[in-house]
Amino acid sequence: MIGVGVDDTNSDPYPTIYDDDTFEYIPIPEAHDSVETKTYDSFARSPQDRCLTEAKESDECLADALNKVRPSPDAAAHTGADVESHTVHHDPNFSALTYGEVKANNRNQLIQLDAAEDDVIAFYTGLAGPASDTPHRYIIGYFTVNEIIDFTALLPENPPLNDNGRVPISGLPRDTRREVKKKLEANSANAHAKRYQASETIDPHLLIVDGTTPGGLLETAYPISQTAPGGHAFTKDAEDRLNVLTTASHRETGFLGGFKKPHRLDLTGSEFTSIVS
Repeated sequence: MIGVGVDDTNSDPYPTIYDDDTFEYIPIPEAHDSVETKTYDSFARSPQDRCLTEAKESDECLADALNKVRPSPDAAAHTGADVESHTVHHDPNFSALTYGEVKANNRNQLIQLDAAEDDVIAFYTGLAGPASDTPHRYIIGYFTVNEIIDFTALLPENPPLNDNGRVPISGLPRDTRREVKKKLEANSANAHAKRYQASETIDPHLLIVDGTTPGGLLETAYPISQTAPGGHAFTKDAEDRLNVLTTASHRETGFLGGFKKPHRLDLTGSEFTSIVS
């Protein structure tokens, strides 16, 4: 289970959860060169068919839910029309069932997933009620694992890096370059593959989870948290029902974590789907 979506580090306000438990999924702002064309005014505010859908002229769009976005901690905040036109880092992409990751803690959990075991990757985010400034954590979607593509296993031990700490594909040995390109082209809808398409570079720690059905956004969000010192804690009900394995040593500080920590759940894919659906 991985934390995703905008939060108070990169946007304002938090996405909304409504009285009927329907919700908004808002991807983070893209902070790198990318061929992504979707912006915050491209997607309808209310997801349909278990994924983000293109906004019609009469629809409210994701930009209407945001006062500002900040692509990176050292970037200026974008407001107004700049929010509307800013591209999204569409990750996870519930239409293509794909997710990319470069953070070590998340990678270390994801690498343990096994397509042969019908494992599932689940996604949670922070949501706040229409009249509330206090967010809680909710599971909003998932998909079944088809393949884990670990690009660090494909790259040389010390790959060449550019000034931005990324790997120029042109600098790789021919056979490696061919294999990396093949994997990226096979996952072209992934947000990190779209960064590659713009720059011909990848993050040296890139891992892509290629998904399959069952999967998609949930129709209603599944609550998992309560406020606790240091962040957010799983509710006892969620911790027990989901068989959370990664909480015992963190109870005293808010064991769900203050910032989107990954968590392993001791469930089969079908058991998880039955619970959250």
